[in-house]
Amino acid sequence: MTSNKSDLPWLKPLALLCAAAWMAFIAWRTWQGWPHLPVDISANDADTRAAFNVARLNQMMNAAILTIVGLLVVFAATALIRRIFSSSSCVPMADGQLWTGPRRILLMRHAEKTGDPDDIHLSKQGDKRAKKLATYIPETFGIPDYIFAAARSKRSIRSIETM
Repeated sequence: MTSNKSDLPWLKPLALLCAAAWMAFIAWRTWQGWPHLPVDISANDADTRAAFNVARLNQMMNAAILTIVGLLVVFAATALIRRIFSSSSCVPMADGQLWTGPRRILLMRHAEKTGDPDDIHLSKQGDKRAKKLATYIPETFGIPDYIFAAARSKRSIRSIETM
């Protein structure tokens, strides 16, 4: 069975590239929006200096939050892609093959009843339909791996007769 890491060799470099691009964008955006003191305002004024420090702190916090959120999105997207496309999410079978689940599921109701509420069997028409299904299903969908029918009850065995 293949491991998670070798299933999608392109995913890790792509995730690292996305993360680096995101961090570069945030760095550029932070630099573009970095607060500056206008030339005509004195930097020695305590109120101006306090306002400037608050603006710088806000800019740094915004950059940190956007960086973390972006990296979490890249991490989550990578995990989701790995989960969807990785064969390691398949179930190993006894013969060493990987079982990914059914390719197709057919749901059917039993064939026609007789009309008598006390009759638990198929009608003649229902019996004909059940016999036709025995060839129709393999010809149309392939040979099924499994067939399930409702359990026999006091009121009906039509599901079993249809199968």
